[in-house]
Amino acid sequence: MSLKQKLEFLEDDDDPGAAHQIYDLTPLTSLCEAINWHKSYVNFPGLTRVRAPRGNNAFYHCFLNSFFLPYRTRVLNTIQLQPANIIRMVRMELATKLGEPDDGGVTPYDRLASGVLTACGRHDRSSCSLPDAQRSLLQDMFPATYLLEFLCDEFQKDLYLISGTTRDVYPVVDPQYLVKKRPAVVVLFMGNHFEQIVVEDKDGTQHTLFGPENKFIMKLLKRIESHMV
Repeated sequence: MSLKQKLEFLEDDDDPGAAHQIYDLTPLTSLCEAINWHKSYVNFPGLTRVRAPRGNNAFYHCFLNSFFLPYRTRVLNTIQLQPANIIRMVRMELATKLGEPDDGGVTPYDRLASGVLTACGRHDRSSCSLPDAQRSLLQDMFPATYLLEFLCDEFQKDLYLISGTTRDVYPVVDPQYLVKKRPAVVVLFMGNHFEQIVVEDKDGTQHTLFGPENKFIMKLLKRIESHMV
């Protein structure tokens, strides 16, 4: 059974009730903090950072909390689970799906980076072979950048990364692999940690998932395109 069949998604970014059900696993005094980067290209009204648990699953906490309803409710397939356990189940399913061939014998791994990854993975010293990629998913390792494309395609989401150091878009992967005019997730990259980016309205509603025509997303995309010129 595929993730799309088994897992439940929250596609409505205007649901304030779900948006505020954020579960933190670290002893922080505040989960949310307004971002006021007045001289930054990516500054936007209501821009807010949401704390995420530290560790190798930080990115997955941010990514899934943006749209994945079971992560917020702690209930997956009628079973009550902690967010960390939900992430573990998702990663196990992703690892299996990565190597599953379609009717033509082509796996999702084969398609990554337009097939370049497969060629690199054939080298003996390569660290991006299919077994290595699956191992990184199964062993709670820090997310390999080449797997971001697979993650986005599997969940049908775009991904924008913002650097907490430069306060600008972070071009970790060729944007053509991550940006395909789908609902978008925005994540703050802080060197060895990640936090979730949301936009908060004046009434406190937190928007965690953004359509391709959203003004914030269009601003980020324009900035990315300016780097490519």
